[in-house]
Amino acid sequence: MQLSLTVAQLEAKEACEEGVEAFRAAFGDEAKVEWTREKQIETLRSPLGKWLAWAWRVDLIPWWSMSWADLSRANLSGADLSWADRPNLDSAKVCLCESSPCVALRKLLDDNGWSVSYDGLLRQKEAVAATA
Repeated sequence: MQLSLTVAQLEAKEACEEGVEAFRAAFGDEAKVEWTREKQIETLRSPLGKWLAWAWRVDLIPWWSMSWADLSRANLSGADLSWADRPNLDSAKVCLCESSPCVALRKLLDDNGWSVSYDGLLRQKEAVAATA
């Protein structure tokens, strides 16, 4: 499916400034892409990946099923992993902005044994303690 997304649409949904600037750096004022499952995974792995879950939650993009997808190095901000026994989120990144959804996600991760580093990378707290 063809997807068209603009800075004006992001701003209308109250996107954080950091996200808008990252979008502009990647696309200018408008992105026109063929939105496939593979493009979604590629975008999750890119610097824009940490905002994809937000874009889906505010109805800016559709979400393809990620069953059996290789999500290594993917940004999983806003991901519902309640179904997983013990997800491996090592090397996943989260947004460090101070918007309430991003702060809530970081608190949820912290409460569930994950540590967020200065660059947004996630690590299990046991692994962090073992290296200290």
